[in-house]
Amino acid sequence: MEIKNKKIIKIDSKLKKLAEKICKYEKVRMPFATIVRLKKKHAEINIELNRLITRRLVEENETFYELANKSYELLKNGSLKFKTTAQQMSATGTHTTELRGRLHRNGHIYCDVKKTNFPIFNFLSDYSFPSSFDGDIDCLGNVILKKKSTDYALFKRVPTRLEGEINAKGKIQVRATERDQDWLFGGKHIISQIVSEYTFKDSIYENEFFENKKKLEDLIHNFKEEITGH
Repeated sequence: MEIKNKKIIKIDSKLKKLAEKICKYEKVRMPFATIVRLKKKHAEINIELNRLITRRLVEENETFYELANKSYELLKNGSLKFKTTAQQMSATGTHTTELRGRLHRNGHIYCDVKKTNFPIFNFLSDYSFPSSFDGDIDCLGNVILKKKSTDYALFKRVPTRLEGEINAKGKIQVRATERDQDWLFGGKHIISQIVSEYTFKDSIYENEFFENKKKLEDLIHNFKEEITGH
C-alpha cells in the first residue's frame, strides 16, 4: 500500500512540474507546437495516474466499484465499428501497432497512432498490415488498442474499416474488414486516426455514462487529494 501511495505522489509531482512548465512557456510565448506537445504529454500522464488510482479504488471503494461496473455495462457493444479518418507517412514503420484515445462527449471514440512497427531487414514487412487489434476502454472512456495479428498482401495494406465489440468488462476486439491501397507511398502509409460510430445503445445510455463518469472523477479527485494533500 505504501509503495502504491509513493507512486501516486511521484506521478502527481511530475504532473505539477509539467503544468508549471507549460504555464511558464505560455507566458514567454514559446512556439505553439511546443506547448501543444507538452499539454499532450500532461494529458497522457494524467490518464496514467487516473488508471492507477482507478485500480486502487475498484479494490477498496465499493461505491467506485459499483459505478465502474455500471459504466462498463453501458459501454457494452456487440457491433463496434471504426473508420480510418486520417493516414500519415511513416519514416520507419510499415503499419500501426498501437492506438490510444478516448470516448468523446458526442458518443464517438477517437484514437490516434501511438506506435508503429520497426522492420529490420525483413522483406515481408513491406507487405504487412495490422489485421486485428485487442485492447480496453476504462470506466472513464480512455482507450488503448494494440495490434493482435498481422497479415500480408501485395495490395490494399491500409485498413480503412474495423469491426468488433466491447464486452461487459471493457475489453475491445476489432478486426480489419476493409483496406485501401497505398499507391503513393509504397507501403509507408499507415493509420493515423480511427473514429468509431456512435458507441452507445441510445442517448439514455450515453447520458448515464457521462453522469457516472463525473461521479467517478470526483471520487478519484478526492482520493488523490487524500494521498497528495492537494
